[in-house]
Amino acid sequence: MVVADQKSSLAFRLAGIETRVVRHEDDVVPVVKDSLRRQDVGILLITDEIADQAASLLEEQPRHHLLPLVVRIPSYSVPKTKRLGAKERLAALLKR
Repeated sequence: MVVADQKSSLAFRLAGIETRVVRHEDDVVPVVKDSLRRQDVGILLITDEIADQAASLLEEQPRHHLLPLVVRIPSYSVPKTKRLGAKERLAALLKR
């Protein structure tokens, strides 16, 4: 499942991946909370901006639960020059 803004979720929807579009800041916490609770979600892809807005909620997720695996992805609106490369993303994941 993907939680993203409308532009970022378009490619995933075209590929047939279920998406939850966040249109307003007020929708971030309810959408992320609902997505984390779903039993049929194994991997949750979430854009960096939305993950930043729901940081406290994502940190509260119990570490002993293996699913869903939360993976931050860059947003469509972020310039490519500010996006992290594969090595930097892997290093950031390993630091957690």
